[in-house]
Amino acid sequence: MWKKTESEVRPRENGEHNLIFTLSIDYYLARPYNFYLTPLEGDGIDLKLERNFEFSASACGFLYKNKFDFGKVFSQGVPYLSRYEEAGIRKREEQRANQTATIPDVVLNPGSPELEFYRAARTKISTWVHDPKVRYPMKLV
Repeated sequence: MWKKTESEVRPRENGEHNLIFTLSIDYYLARPYNFYLTPLEGDGIDLKLERNFEFSASACGFLYKNKFDFGKVFSQGVPYLSRYEEAGIRKREEQRANQTATIPDVVLNPGSPELEFYRAARTKISTWVHDPKVRYPMKLV
């Protein structure tokens, strides 16, 4: 994708070439492999990205005349992250992990009703997990 800024992207089809050299006939064979890059996030992934997706009218006209399928950018495109976006997501996730790491431990005093509740719940869950009659599709272990 060609970018004006870190949050602005324009559609593009990328290509890679595989070169094969055959020594016996002194011949090169180049095979192009094209793929689309999409500004959309992958299925089931929510990275909370905000991107502006824009088209240049002249470039759009050229691509249309040359049978560029704009739908494939979204339906078959390969999701990507720029280095800048990746660094931002890593920083955000690290901050989130540090926030959850600062949650204080719960201290249960001997004889407290909370401790009795915890023990009873743990016993019931352990019994249920190890019960052979339970036909739950995903056994918790």
